[in-house]
Amino acid sequence: MLFGIMDWQHYYAEAMLFPIKMKLILAPILLILLAAAVILGFKKGAESKAVLAIYSLCFVTVVLLGYFGGQLVYGVKGPAPPADVKAGAKIFANNCKGCHPNGSNIIKPNLPLRSAPQLAEFNSFKSFIRAPKMPDGAPGVMPAFTPAKISDQQAQDLYEYIQKVIEHPVRK
Repeated sequence: MLFGIMDWQHYYAEAMLFPIKMKLILAPILLILLAAAVILGFKKGAESKAVLAIYSLCFVTVVLLGYFGGQLVYGVKGPAPPADVKAGAKIFANNCKGCHPNGSNIIKPNLPLRSAPQLAEFNSFKSFIRAPKMPDGAPGVMPAFTPAKISDQQAQDLYEYIQKVIEHPVRK
């Protein structure tokens, strides 16, 4: 639980997404159920039906924790991106999607990716991802994507993906 909370603080800046809310509710429930099973097991014996029922509830809770963890990591599957932006889609999925699903911004909802001024042209986008700043010039929570993390070509692929799929999607 401690490592999960630390990851949430680091990667999501404590944004209260639905899957995170569910994990924050389910984790203590699992802890309580396990404690109850251990205590009941000592009192009545490990073969009692009550202990088996509690362990069954623990199993269901673990499955739900895994499901909501999968929602955080993999999200909801959407339509496949156009073939010419697949490289950018992969970069977006690996580096951006957690905080910017569908072009929104879960950390700062008033600053969505969609219609951001940094998307006006590639050079301003590249400068921004290399050294992200808030509109007032203060450092933000977005990590800097140095050339060691995202090369200039990958930044170009990412920019094209954002432009074609998120900023100006083609509706069918």
